[in-house]
Amino acid sequence: SFEQAAALPSVFVTVEVAFRELAQVKRGENVLVHVATGGVGLAALRYCQHVGATVYATAGSQAEKDYLRETCGIEYVTTSRDAERFKEDMLSFLERGKTRIDVVLNSLIDDYIPFSLDLVA
Repeated sequence: SFEQAAALPSVFVTVEVAFRELAQVKRGENVLVHVATGGVGLAALRYCQHVGATVYATAGSQAEKDYLRETCGIEYVTTSRDAERFKEDMLSFLERGKTRIDVVLNSLIDDYIPFSLDLVA
């Protein structure tokens, strides 16, 4: 629709400002993108892939997780519906702290905030 098309620039501008200007995401960095199947999340995935950053993503449903893995090529995908499971999966992905997250793009609440910040380098 016209309304959806009109909103696209705001999605990509959000990612450009957050990732290029503020966080200065670059090749080799690890980026956690919460709710990666939303508009901003998908734009963030593409930006990270373009610059060569590794993406760690969350999604709500199994179909969304499958989409991220199979269509978007994201290896590290976990849940955005169970904070404890998210924490365990991320610790496993990051080899129990041997690897850290450089940038977090967050849109979740409650335990996801401190859990995500605990993963930051």
